[in-house]
Amino acid sequence: MSNIETMSKPDIDEMMKNDKTDDFNTMHLVDFANARLEIQEANIQQNGTMKAHGKTYKYTKLEDIINTAEPILLKHNLVSNFTEIETEEGNNVKIKYRMRITHTKNRQYFESNITVYSGRRSQDIGTQMTYARRYLYESILLIRGTPDTDATDEHQGDI
Repeated sequence: MSNIETMSKPDIDEMMKNDKTDDFNTMHLVDFANARLEIQEANIQQNGTMKAHGKTYKYTKLEDIINTAEPILLKHNLVSNFTEIETEEGNNVKIKYRMRITHTKNRQYFESNITVYSGRRSQDIGTQMTYARRYLYESILLIRGTPDTDATDEHQGDI
């Protein structure tokens, strides 16, 4: 199975030049690359705002990502799903999310993972769930992300 974390854009580009690209075992690469490019070209707007460190930042809302990305993924024979695994660590909940984008014809997939922590309040858990899903879409589809408000002001330009 494919893992997006081990495959760079040059690797995908090289595979697409291969004369066996339409082979049943590699067709997911072409469909995934085409879907990702179409999603990036859709230029999903950053309609959300958040305040941190005395500044206002724009970010892409999960709803906007889903409304844009999911129809394009389906058009290219791809479906996404999320798996959530919760474990308790003291007074916190550790939640691991996995996003998998699976090709409907040959069942090959790309996946990305993130682990988040939150308190026991359901609102905290819900906030972390939304963050994780948005982050996974952004990372696996290489779309404009949410600013890193944990970085210091002197490093903001480096992100």
